[in-house]
Amino acid sequence: MSCSNGMVDAVFAEIHLPRAGADWAEELRRRSVSGREAMLRHPWAIGLMDARRSPGPQTLRHHDAVLDAHLYGFAVQELALPFREGDDLAPLAQDLATNLAMDQLPHLAEFMVGHALQPGYSFGDDSDRP
Repeated sequence: MSCSNGMVDAVFAEIHLPRAGADWAEELRRRSVSGREAMLRHPWAIGLMDARRSPGPQTLRHHDAVLDAHLYGFAVQELALPFREGDDLAPLAQDLATNLAMDQLPHLAEFMVGHALQPGYSFGDDSDRP
């Protein structure tokens, strides 16, 4: 196994592996939360997780247990956002509202006002929802 394969496999080892026979919803929630945390700790690994010809045993165990498109996509999106958890999103929302016709974007406006601008909002809170 190459060095990069071993490093990526070590990232997979940090992610909760769902247990057969346990409450599937709780197992997938735990996997989503631990997967997000691992990918935020190791953002370099995301592009390599499925791009290797020789995946390691941890990688294969995870692929055997569950598909990862939702988890990867969410982590990629979160890492690309122009803000980080704990940032004040009001200036960003104000810029969007000033530069866009918010009355023509009702869903985005509702999300901003009803969720993103609320105290304690965390983009990561949505990562464990299907």
